[in-house]
Amino acid sequence: MFGQLRTLTEQAGREPAEVGIEVWVSMGSGTEADWARETRFWKEAGCSHVTLTTNFNRRHHRRIPGRTMGDHLTALRRYHAAVADLLETRRDRGFESPSSASDFVSRRVV
Repeated sequence: MFGQLRTLTEQAGREPAEVGIEVWVSMGSGTEADWARETRFWKEAGCSHVTLTTNFNRRHHRRIPGRTMGDHLTALRRYHAAVADLLETRRDRGFESPSSASDFVSRRVV
């Protein structure tokens, strides 16, 4: 699938490495080891961005059990701790990075 995207990108005269590929992941099911394994899979498949959703509940995505802002922030921190070694932050790319939970939500896969 991504091979075809790269081919089409080249045919359009663009550099495939400069075109990001984003996937959505959720953490409403599974363990920290499962989340890290999934992130590693997407990284190895060539994805450049991983976006975590905590409230989407369709197809294979499952929302977290909690409903409060605190529940979601706790979940984001827990997910981040499980996959942090696989991620590149805005700071890693030379941008100043905020120290808030929103900084955890969409990360570039190294």
